[in-house]
Amino acid sequence: MKQSMTQLRLTGCLTGLLTGLLTCLALAGFATSASRPQDPVTSMEFFQPPYHSPSDLVMQRYQPTRMGASELFPVASAFLGHDIYLRNPTGGKTIQQPNMQQLGNAILIYDLPAAIEPAIEMLKKLDESYETQTQPPRVVTEYAARFVSIDALHDALQPYRQNSRRGSSTVTRVDERRVLVLHDTQERVDEMLGFLKKMDVEPTQIQLSCYLVRGTDEPIDGPKLPKELIEGMRELAGTPNLERAAMGLVRTVVGPGGQLTIVLETSRSGTFQLSMRPGNFDRQTRTLSADRCSLTAQTGTSYSQGTVLFQTDANVTSGEYTVLGAAGANPLFVVLRCQVL
Repeated sequence: MKQSMTQLRLTGCLTGLLTGLLTCLALAGFATSASRPQDPVTSMEFFQPPYHSPSDLVMQRYQPTRMGASELFPVASAFLGHDIYLRNPTGGKTIQQPNMQQLGNAILIYDLPAAIEPAIEMLKKLDESYETQTQPPRVVTEYAARFVSIDALHDALQPYRQNSRRGSSTVTRVDERRVLVLHDTQERVDEMLGFLKKMDVEPTQIQLSCYLVRGTDEPIDGPKLPKELIEGMRELAGTPNLERAAMGLVRTVVGPGGQLTIVLETSRSGTFQLSMRPGNFDRQTRTLSADRCSLTAQTGTSYSQGTVLFQTDANVTSGEYTVLGAAGANPLFVVLRCQVL
C-alpha cells in the first residue's frame, strides 16, 4: 500500500522527468528506438543485443535521502531499467543481468559510463520530488492482562502488530508479568487499549444442574424434583408422577473450546455420561449455547465403547429447565438448568 501511494504521488512529475531523461540520454550518445531506422526483418527476427565486456561497464551507488530504496527502486527501474549482455570470457553462454538493483537502502547502477550520469540525475529528481511527511511521535504504554491469557490477547492484536510505515513491531509481550508493551502513535495506542479492554473481560461463570428424569405411575418415595420441573414435564412424560433417577451439579466458565462432562449414576438403569461444550453465553438474552451435547450409556468400565443415546445442540435459558432429549423404552429424560453466578 505504501509503495502504491508513493508511486501515485510521483505520477504528476514523471512525465517531465522522463522527457528530461530522454534528452540526457540523446546527448550522451544514445538514440531512442524511434530515431533508429531499422530493417523490419532485422529488427523482428535477427536482432542481436549489444554485447559488452565487464571492462566496458562501471558501477555507481546511489543513496536516497528522502525516499526509501524500496520505494524508489520500483519507480526508477520502470523508466531506467534494462538488461546488460556480457560476453562470457570462457566462451560459454552469454551473461544477462539487469543494469539496476536494490542493495540494502541504496540503488546500485551497473552500465556504460555514458549512461551513469543521466541515471543518477533521474534518481536524484525522483528522490527530491518526494514530499516529506511529518510523522507523529510514538509513545510507549503497558497493558496488564487481567482475565484473558496473554497469548490470546497478543494474537488478537495481529492487525495492529505490524507498523506499516516503519516495519517495526508495535506490540511486545512480557510473559513473566503478563504485560503487553504497546509502542506506536498515540492514536493507534488508544485504539489498541480500547480493543484490549473489550477483549479482556471476566469470563461468565455458570452453574449447571443436570437431571435424569423418568415417568412413573407409582408413588415417589425418593428425592423430590423441583416443582417447576414437574409442572413443565408431566404432560411430556405422560405419567402422573416423575422420578429423579440421577442428578449432577457442576460449576464452569463459559468460553470457546471448553469441554464439560457429568457422570450420572442411577440405581436401576446403570451409569450415564453427559458431555457438552458450553460455547457462549449471551448476557442480553441470558442464553447459553450448549454445543455437541451427548448422552452415553456406560459399557463395562469404560465410556469409550459405550452407546451414544443421543447427540444435539441446544440453547439453555438461565433459570429455566430445558429438556435436551430422551432415550429408552421407559424413557429417561435429560433436563438441564443453567444459573449465572
